[in-house]
Amino acid sequence: MISRPWTFRAAAIGVALAAATATFSTFAVAEAGTTAKSAAANRHDPAPVLRPPPPPARPPS
Repeated sequence: MISRPWTFRAAAIGVALAAATATFSTFAVAEAGTTAKSAAANRHDPAPVLRPPPPPARPPS
């Protein structure tokens, strides 16, 4: 059997790249979720919705 150390190096590089990609993707998703929540919590509506006044009270009968 012929030893091919380049195949093991290629496999190790592939595993390292896959792990780095997964780590970066997980971080990016977590950061995006945090940013979206923060933006929603700090949102200011420049034109608040005005509610109509309540109907007048009925006189006692």
